[in-house]
Amino acid sequence: MTLNDFIETLVVAANLGIFLLVVLTISERLRSGWRLIERQVQEIVSRREQAEKDQSHYDDTLADERKKVGEIESQISRARSELESLEGRHGETDLPFFYTATPIEGVDARFPSWRLMAHNPQLGQRAMQLSETAYQWNEGRFYEIPAPTHAAARAALERILPPQDGFFVRVVDDEKSGVA
Repeated sequence: MTLNDFIETLVVAANLGIFLLVVLTISERLRSGWRLIERQVQEIVSRREQAEKDQSHYDDTLADERKKVGEIESQISRARSELESLEGRHGETDLPFFYTATPIEGVDARFPSWRLMAHNPQLGQRAMQLSETAYQWNEGRFYEIPAPTHAAARAALERILPPQDGFFVRVVDDEKSGVA
């Protein structure tokens, strides 16, 4: 074997070694890339599964909330119909003309009761019939207010039925009313 043959063999061996190193490097990078892709795929799959679980939970929660809203809406409709029936009954029910009310705000039983009459012509004018309860505001409604003086009783009633809303209050003659 000559020196040229030996050098050619070495060059071929070196080229073959370089080729093997390149192949090994490329295969190692492919393996690490494949592992990275597998981790990314697993992460994406786990995110998708979590998103599906969350979506299912949100759908269940939304369905429960819609049921609650439906129940509340039915309660509101029942309350409205009950209110309408109560308003109808109130409009149909006539109170006696000499109906007397005693507001319970700040009532002290040790004070004498003062008989007052409250009028509101604006409410009375809106009354369509004489039997309507609102018509009684023309004639006046009686109130018995416990207070130390008739002025204090009048002030207490005017807090409940303010003059700016069209009410005016007067003290009923004590001798005629039979009350303090």
